[in-house]
Amino acid sequence: MTKQQTIGSVHTYSGSYHKCIIGTKVRIVAVLQEDRHITDESDLLLHGGIKRTDRVEIQPWIESQQRYSCVGYDALYSELR
Repeated sequence: MTKQQTIGSVHTYSGSYHKCIIGTKVRIVAVLQEDRHITDESDLLLHGGIKRTDRVEIQPWIESQQRYSCVGYDALYSELR
């Protein structure tokens, strides 16, 4: 069985709070659990992995510049497809 990577994985934002990035490709840079800001996959696994109700820090893809934004947003993991 292949271990699924969370930190660094790419999704599409489908939430409604951040209207400017709806439908945009985003990269997870951190998982926010309680008082923890987790940026390392092994640390995430130590804390039980990711849950649909966790918040994640994401960076949107800027198509015209072919790079991820340095601006981050927080979203629920369940808002990513």
